[in-house]
Amino acid sequence: MCIRDSTKGEEVWRFHADGKFLDSSPCFHDGRIYTGSYDGKMYSLNPENGNVIWSFKTNGEINSAPVINNEKIYFGSKDGFIYCLDAKEGEQLWKFKTGGLVASMATVHEEKTIIASYDGYIYCLDKSSGSEIWRFKTGDEIYNLMPFPVKDNKVFVISLDNFLYALNIDNGKEVWRFKAGQYGNESAPILHNNILYQSSRDGFLIAITTDGIELWRKQFPGSHAGLGPAVIYRERIFISSTDNHLYCLDMQGNEIWRFRTGNMVYWPPGIKDNIIYLGSWDCY
Repeated sequence: MCIRDSTKGEEVWRFHADGKFLDSSPCFHDGRIYTGSYDGKMYSLNPENGNVIWSFKTNGEINSAPVINNEKIYFGSKDGFIYCLDAKEGEQLWKFKTGGLVASMATVHEEKTIIASYDGYIYCLDKSSGSEIWRFKTGDEIYNLMPFPVKDNKVFVISLDNFLYALNIDNGKEVWRFKAGQYGNESAPILHNNILYQSSRDGFLIAITTDGIELWRKQFPGSHAGLGPAVIYRERIFISSTDNHLYCLDMQGNEIWRFRTGNMVYWPPGIKDNIIYLGSWDCY
């Protein structure tokens, strides 16, 4: 991990995790940085100098981005467990075993933690105890880079089986499903003004109502234009693509501009104070 000055781009410090790379988006909370690593550890770091405050060892690689709620940190590991730790001390509060590796980001809503596994299940757990409330079986593996949105007692989840699902958040029953492209979905939808924006691996961005009705879809060029999660900022949609571009769209899906990099752009950009920050597989 490398921390740079946001105005000058100069390196402030860097953190090296036991010779393994970090593929877990960092989380900033209460004066600390939290991130997982392929060395199997979740780290809490001092943002001033990169020193380790604590680390917690699992038995698998971690690329599940951590989520913090009420001073508890929730994440998954490729050892198949979902973990809950005390964010201050790094002590395990509970863990829950799934049937496959867990690389997804958790969704914490009220008293529930919702997280997916490569076993094809969506799990809903009590966020305090880790006890199972319900589980829902999809048709394929599940890997989401962003939390699942929740609206009107429904949680909206995706699977590599190509479907977007609306589930009753209390009991996990299916409310509706929507066929969203080919080759599977791994980007959770973005919810904005009661509209879901779902990107897919076959290069489509689809706008869908929370009742499961399609409003429009936009196709992106390229033989393999897989799309990352959309980001909405000041009534514009920003979306990255494996055709080496970052796109800016209006809220009806019309292109406003595009920016080309030297290789694929997959992760969603960060936006602050009207400045966009993004990384590309061209190493910039």
